[in-house]
Amino acid sequence: MKPSYKFNKFCLTFLIGALIFSLAGCSTCSKAAVKNQSQLQEYPITTDVFTTLQRTVVPGPKPAEAIGLDEIPKYKQYGYGNWSFGDPLKSETRTDIMPALYDATAVNKKAKLLNFFTITDIHITDKEAPNQLIYLQKLHPTLPIGASLHSGIMLYTTQVLDAAVQTINALHKQSPFDFGISLGDTCNSTQYNELRWYIDVLDGKVITPSSGAHLGADTIDYQKPFQASGLDKTIPWYQAIGNHDHFWIGSIPVDYSPRKDLRQSYISDEVFATGDILTNPAIINNHDYYMGVLDGSTPYGDVKYAGPAADFKSPPKVAADADRRSLKRDEWMKEFFITTTNPAGHGFNLADANKGFACYSFVPKSNIPLKVIVLDDTQKEDDGSSDIHGHGFLDSARWEWLKKELADGDASGQLMIIAAHVPIGVEVTAPNSEMGWWTDPQNAVTFPDLITELQSHPNLIMWIAGHRHLNTVKAFISPDPLNAPEKGFWQVETSSLRDFPQQLRTFQIYLNSDNTISIVTTNVDPAVKEGSLAAASRTYAIAAGQITNANIYDYNPTNDPTVKPRPNGSYNAELVKQLSPAMQEKLSKLDLLRIDDPLPSWNDTAPKKAIVAFVEEVTSPGSPNFVPVEERIATFDNDGTLWSEQPMAFQGYFISDRIKALAQEHPEWMSKEPFASILKGDQNSALSNGINELSEMIIATQSGVTSDEFEKYVTDWIATARHPQTKRLYTEMVYQPMLELLAYLRANGFKTYIVSGGSMDFMRPWAEKVYGVVPEQVIGSSIKTKFELRNGIPVLMGIPELDFINAGNGKPVGIQSHIGRRPIASFGNSDNDLAMMQWTAAGIGARFCLYVHHTDDKREWAYDRKSSDPFDKGLDEALAKGWTVASMKDDWKTIYAGDQQRGK
Repeated sequence: MKPSYKFNKFCLTFLIGALIFSLAGCSTCSKAAVKNQSQLQEYPITTDVFTTLQRTVVPGPKPAEAIGLDEIPKYKQYGYGNWSFGDPLKSETRTDIMPALYDATAVNKKAKLLNFFTITDIHITDKEAPNQLIYLQKLHPTLPIGASLHSGIMLYTTQVLDAAVQTINALHKQSPFDFGISLGDTCNSTQYNELRWYIDVLDGKVITPSSGAHLGADTIDYQKPFQASGLDKTIPWYQAIGNHDHFWIGSIPVDYSPRKDLRQSYISDEVFATGDILTNPAIINNHDYYMGVLDGSTPYGDVKYAGPAADFKSPPKVAADADRRSLKRDEWMKEFFITTTNPAGHGFNLADANKGFACYSFVPKSNIPLKVIVLDDTQKEDDGSSDIHGHGFLDSARWEWLKKELADGDASGQLMIIAAHVPIGVEVTAPNSEMGWWTDPQNAVTFPDLITELQSHPNLIMWIAGHRHLNTVKAFISPDPLNAPEKGFWQVETSSLRDFPQQLRTFQIYLNSDNTISIVTTNVDPAVKEGSLAAASRTYAIAAGQITNANIYDYNPTNDPTVKPRPNGSYNAELVKQLSPAMQEKLSKLDLLRIDDPLPSWNDTAPKKAIVAFVEEVTSPGSPNFVPVEERIATFDNDGTLWSEQPMAFQGYFISDRIKALAQEHPEWMSKEPFASILKGDQNSALSNGINELSEMIIATQSGVTSDEFEKYVTDWIATARHPQTKRLYTEMVYQPMLELLAYLRANGFKTYIVSGGSMDFMRPWAEKVYGVVPEQVIGSSIKTKFELRNGIPVLMGIPELDFINAGNGKPVGIQSHIGRRPIASFGNSDNDLAMMQWTAAGIGARFCLYVHHTDDKREWAYDRKSSDPFDKGLDEALAKGWTVASMKDDWKTIYAGDQQRGK
C-alpha cells in the first residue's frame, strides 16, 4: 500500500536528518586565572535607565562653609555633593545654519539613518602612580583645573566607566546602537595600566584597579578587584586619541621635555618632585615640592608624600610597578588590537599604528552614504612647545589627509562627520587659551583656513569632540547663508565621564520630509545605583565643582551667540542641516527607500501594518508591552516560509544529487531499491518501502565522510545547483519580503532563529550568508554523532541513528532545548508549524504569529489545504485566533530577490 503523506513526510525528514551530520562540536573553555573569580564583586546599575529627556541630575546649592578638595570626609557633614533628580531637559530645535525663514515645525522625520553614542575624557587614573601633580592643587585650591590634578573623583574612574557601559547596554536594548565612539583621553597620563583598565572594562574583564603594592586591595572599596560588565558585543566601538593619551598628565611630551627623567619617573619608586609649573611651566626641572600619591589603604584616598621638599629628609618612596610605563603614540594604538570586542583595532590599522598615525575613517552602515572621519587634532610630541599641550593642531600629513577625506566624501556622495578630541571655535586661540587652536607656524593650517576648508564641503554635517569636559553645541554658519546654507555645519561636544556632569551622549540622525537632516543629540547620566562606587563618584564630582566654582553652565570664552547655556551642565538639541541638491537627490533614491520603508517588498496592506505595529509596540520604551532585547526572539520555518519548497523540499534534491555522485562507486544501485528510484528521479517511489531501506541509504551515503567534508559538499552544492523547473540557483528562490522582515526584526533588537524540520547541517553552511542567521541560531533535525581520532586528527562522524526530528510537535521542544526562551514572534506556512505557533501565542504579553499563504500560481505555486504540505488546521486556527495570514498574491510586491516589484 502506498504510504500516507504524513509517513512520506516523516521518512523524507528522517532521511534528510540522518544524511546530514550534526556539526555541533565540543570545546574546552577556561576562565582567566584569577583566584575566587566567581566571588568577585560586580557593580550593577539601577534597573531604571533614563536619558535627560526624562529626568536630570540636579546638584544641590553650594554650602556656605568653605572646605578643601582633599577634605572628603567633610563633604557629607557640610552638604557638599548633594543632588536630586529634577525635571526633564527638553530638546531645543536649532535652525541656526538654515535659511532665515525656515520653519522646522512644518517638517516630519522620515527615516532614521543612524543611532550612535559618544563617550570621552574618561581619564582612567592610576592614583598610586609616583609622578602625578597632586600637590599643585593644594597650591591653587580654587583653580578649577586643580580638580583635574586631585579630587575624590580619581578613586572611582574604572567603576564609573563600568556604570556608563551598563547604561549604554540598557539603552541598546531599547533602541540598538549602530556603533559607539570614544573621543579620547582614555588615560590620565599615558600609562599602560590605565589604558588596559579602560579596554578591559569595555571588554568585560576582571579589573584590578590598584598598582604598586596594591594597598587596600582586600579591604578598600575602590581598590578591590571587580568583574566589569563589558560592552554589548553587538555594538562596534571606535577610538580617537586625546592629549592625555600621549602626554604626561595630558600636558607635557614625555620624551621632548626639558625634564629628561620624565619617562623614568613612571616606573620609579621615588615620588616626583617639581616646581609650580601651573604658574611657570619652564621650572619643571625644579625639585621644590614632592607631588604626592593617594594612599590606597585609606577609605578616602588620603594624600601622602606631598609638600615642600625641604620638609623631607629623603625622597619619599612607593612600590615601583613596570605596568605604569608610559606608552608612546604607536604603542598606545597597538593595544587596541588586544581586545575581545569589535572591530579589531577599534578603527586603527597596524600599518598606521606603527607610524603613530591615528587618523582613519569608517562607514557605519553599508546602505547609508555616511562616513565618520576620525581625526587626530592633538599636538605633536616634538613640536618644541614648552606650554600645556592641549591645543588644536594638525601637522602637514594630517592636514593633507583630512582634505583628501573630505574631497573623497563629496565625490562619493557621502554625508560626513568629523570625530576629534579637540573642538574648534569655542576657545580663543593660543597663547590666550590652553585649549584653543595653536597659532605656532608648525601648525599646518591656521584656524580661519581650517574653517574655510570645512565650509567648502557641503556634505560635512557635524564635528564631534570632547576635551573641554563640556556639553556645548556650536553652529558654524555658512559664509553664504542665503544662497548656500548647506555649507554650514554643527559642532557637538560631549562632557567628561570624570568631572560632573559625568555624561555620555547619544545621536540619532534622521532624514526629514523636506530632505533636510536632523541630528537629535541627548545627554545621558550613568544609571548609578544608590550606594554604589559610581554613585560616590557622582557626589565627589559635584562637590569638586562646588568647591572650585567650576562653570559648566554658561562658560563661553568666545561670546558665541550660538553657544547656549547648559542647565545642570547638560544640553539636548535637534540640529537641522540643509543638504546640497545633489545629496538630496541621492538620498531620495532606492537605498534610502529601504531605510524609510523597512519592508519595501510588502504591499501596504494589513499584514505589513500588523508587523510594524507589533514591532513598535514591543520596542517602544513607554509601551505597556515593551519587551527587553534579550527576550525579543523570533522563529522562522524554512521550507515554504523563507524559500520555496515545490515540488519538494529542496534538501530532497541535495539528497538525490549525493546519491548520484556516489553511484559510480556502486553499480549495484542501478537495480537495487531505493537507490534505483532515486537515480531515475522518482523520489516518491524511493520513499515508499519504509524505514529499512531508508536506513540502508543512510549507511551508504555517509560512509567515511567527516563533518568537515560534508560541510564542503553542502557549500559546493548550494553554490551551483539549480532548481529543475525555474533553472534558478536555490538561493535565488529565497523570498525577498522575508529577507526584509528578518533584517527589520534584527534592526529592532530581535534574534532571528530558523526552526526547520530539515537538517541543521544542511542549512548552517549557507544560512548566515543568505538569511543573515548565524549557525548557532539554526535549529533542525539531526542524527547522533560520535567523536573519534582519524590518523590522529579529531573528527565528528554521523551514526545511522536518529537523534531528533524537529518537525510538528517537535518544534517547540527544539526551541526550548536550543534557545531556552519562548519566542514572541513566529513565522510559518503549514500545519507542520502549528505547534510552534501555538507555543509562541501561549506566552504572556504581546505575541505575533504570521503564516505565509501560497496563493500566487503565477509567480510561485498556489497550494494550501490539500497539498503535499497541507495548510489546513493551521489556517483554521489562524483565522479563529486572529493570527496574521500574508497572501503572496495580495500582500507581496515581489516574490524573489531581483524580481520586478508589483504594486498593490
